[in-house]
Formats: sequence, C-alpha cells, structure tokens
Amino acid sequence: MLEGTNNNHLLGDADGRSLLETPSLVVDIDALKQNIAVAAKLAAKSKKAFWPHQKAHKCVQIAKLQQAAGAEGFCVASIGEAEVFARVGIAPLLITSTFCTERQIQRILALLAQGTSISVVVDNAALIDSLNKLCSQQNLKLDVLIDIDMGRHRAGCLNVSDAVALAKQLHGASHLNLTGIQAYAGQLSHMRKFSDRKQSAIEAEHRTGEFKMAVGGIANTEKFRCTGSCTGAIMLDIHNAELTELQWGTYLFMDEEYSSIEFGTQIKDNPFVPSLFVSSRVISANAKTHVTMDAGDKRFASKYGAPPRPVRGAPPGATFTPVSDEHGLLAAQPLPALGSLVELAVPHSDPTINLFDAIHVVSGDKLIDIWPIDARGVY
Repeated sequence: MLEGTNNNHLLGDADGRSLLETPSLVVDIDALKQNIAVAAKLAAKSKKAFWPHQKAHKCVQIAKLQQAAGAEGFCVASIGEAEVFARVGIAPLLITSTFCTERQIQRILALLAQGTSISVVVDNAALIDSLNKLCSQQNLKLDVLIDIDMGRHRAGCLNVSDAVALAKQLHGASHLNLTGIQAYAGQLSHMRKFSDRKQSAIEAEHRTGEFKMAVGGIANTEKFRCTGSCTGAIMLDIHNAELTELQWGTYLFMDEEYSSIEFGTQIKDNPFVPSLFVSSRVISANAKTHVTMDAGDKRFASKYGAPPRPVRGAPPGATFTPVSDEHGLLAAQPLPALGSLVELAVPHSDPTINLFDAIHVVSGDKLIDIWPIDARGVY
C-alpha cells in the first residue's frame, strides 16, 4: 500500500473501485495476471529467455509478479530504473539505452560492486575505453552487449564492420566481457497491418543474423546473447531464429495503440487484454452534447493519436477527448450524470504510467491494494 494517497480508506471496500477519488490510475489485477501468464507461456514455448522491460510499468510489485511467472532477467531503460529495481533484488538487469558520462558509469559500477548482476549496451569506442578504464580502477568486470541500429536510427552500430571493430576492442578490454548484441527492431511495434510487420520482421531477422554471426565469432562466451523484440512483434519473434532473449513490455497493459494493430492476420488474434485504465469523474453536466470529466492532458499520453476509450461507466459508443490540462469531454447518449465515474483505456501506457504516483489495484469492484510507481521520474 502507498502511504498518503486519497484512496487508502477504500482498501478492502467491496465497492472501492466506484468510490475512488479521481483521476486515478487503475489496474485490473485479474487481467494483468492473465497477460503475464500468457506472455510467460509464449516465451517458454519459444525456448527464449524472457527479460520483460520494466520501463513499461516502473513498479516493483509488477516486477515481482513477472519474476514469479518465470522471467529470467529484466530490462530497464535508464540507470535510475536499474537503481530502483536493484534495491529490492530484481535482477539480473540489462540497461537497454546507451549512456556517455563518467558519472553514469560510476553509478552502474556502484550497482555492480554491490553485487547486482547487470549488463549494458554500447555503440561507440570512446565509451568502451571509459568503461574499461573505470572498471579496471575498481577491479570490476562488466558484461557488455553491442547495440545494433535495426532501423530506427536512434542508437546502435549502422553496419557490420563497425560492430566488428567494437567487438575486437571489447575482446581486448581487460575488464569487459563481450556477451552479445542487442537487436531491438522497435519499428515493428506499431505497424498496423500484420502483413507489413511480417515482411519487416523477416528483414530484421536477416539483419540480426548478419551481426550475430560477425560479432559472435569474436566473443569469447559459451552463451552468446541476442536480445530484442517488442510487444507488437510477439507473435513473430517467438519464431525468430536469431533472438535468444525477449524484451516485451506493454503486453502487460495492452493499451489502445497496441490494441488497434493486427497481432496476426486479424486484430482478434491479439492474445492479451486491456488491464490499465484511468478513472475519471463527471464534474460538470450543463451541456446537452457532452459532460466534462476531471482528467485531461496531464493524465494521458498518446504517441500515434489514439484517444482514451471509455470502457466502464459510459454507454456504448461514448467518446472521450482531452481538451485541456485538467479536463476532458465525454460525448454519449444518454449522457452520464453529474458525479458518475467513467473508466478510460489509456492510449499509450508507458508514458501514462509516468504521470501518476500510484496504481490502484482492483479485482471486480473491490480495491485490493495501492502500488507505488517506484521508478517514476528517475533517470
């Protein structure tokens, strides 16, 4: 339970879900556990290690559920996330984003020195030199993966020759272990049509294989890691012959932007269900065409333009539009009455999580717990 929230008094209340102070972030625990179980089963069937991405939820309690379901490791997007999860024994960890400053390196090495199993990705020679120098000063050895640009052009080696040069440099580094590559093809994540994603996945697998063969021949390791994948490519990447680790994240919540894509040949092939919602209340009902809700732009994040979708407390066909920082308009027939509570499926869950301090955990109509979003805002 999170101390100091406005809804603690509702814990255990059979009708707590409908009595929440709003706007509040809500997770349906039964749907969440179902998604965790489905993903764990798919990963196990693929015989690939499951390293779910913690940036998707930033919550220790959810990480523990993933750990109990068989996750072999955990991905994090930032050093701050790594510090939060390491404190409670969530490990091993892979920091999937590159970094550059000496202070950042020292923070990583502090985790390593404390006994946390941690690995990082690199994409340039200068960082390798800095890592090896600082590791040697502290007599520490760090596992390193080479980051590959799979098409998003935000980080990673652009070509095989660059990756090979880094691999040779790492092979000669006294205090660094070259353990694999990261081949995250994030461009597959929100392709709407399955046919487009399938073709891109074939191309991504081929590119991954080229880098894996070139770098793997240099790495001195029995178990060469090849980590990647995303929620949108789940049904393809479980068959990817090159990947050894799966980094799925948003499968937990199945937000509106993922719910709108074809996981197979049809949208209904999606094996996951929505579990994350924002509860909002009608605070003005003077207009004939709409009511005003107490959740606006500060409570929702949208990456591809999808609006929040009313799923509970509003009639079928209702629509919701954030119109200011604190307010949104809900149009429906009939209109909900003043004070009515409406739950809205979120457009893009990862940044929406970062807009709240707590997740209200419900089962049916009962509020069963309140979980802090432990890594909110860390970097």
